[in-house]
Amino acid sequence: PTALPTPVPASTNTPAPSATPGPTATTAATNTPTPESLPRLRGEAGSPVEFVNVLNQQVRDYLLGNIGPAELKANWQGTALEGVQKFLDSTVPSALALAPRDARPVDTRMRYLGEPVVVSDAQGNASVTVREWWRYTARRNDKTACETRDYFYKLVKVPGGYKVDEFKGTFVDASCAER
Repeated sequence: PTALPTPVPASTNTPAPSATPGPTATTAATNTPTPESLPRLRGEAGSPVEFVNVLNQQVRDYLLGNIGPAELKANWQGTALEGVQKFLDSTVPSALALAPRDARPVDTRMRYLGEPVVVSDAQGNASVTVREWWRYTARRNDKTACETRDYFYKLVKVPGGYKVDEFKGTFVDASCAER
């Protein structure tokens, strides 16, 4: 398989990453995997690192069809919300050779590859950069696409936690080898 296209950056202040080759889905060799627990970055409750765990669980729940666009708004805002919805509703289905309306459920596997880098400011806002490996498998057609990206999350402090104000993923590779 080849890479998923680069997600649209969530901020107009960030230059668009260069396009990556279009995805080529492959047929999975096994039956639909049983959803497993996502790995977790180690972070204190309420920390920016813990919030990235929440975001990735939300992405997985969306792809499984367990939540919809309204639930994404709890943690994503503005152009970050638009970017994640485009990625989940268009980019992933396209990589799996499906029309957006036929895409869900999609099973996922993911791994964090290394420790996150966190930078906080005096107002409590933070940025988190972490390398993530993802495998997406469509239940409808058993197609699989994989990617490794360096993800950047810009988090703004809000009452009770954070919201994603910007995110982007810089393509690293499209290997489906388990990490």
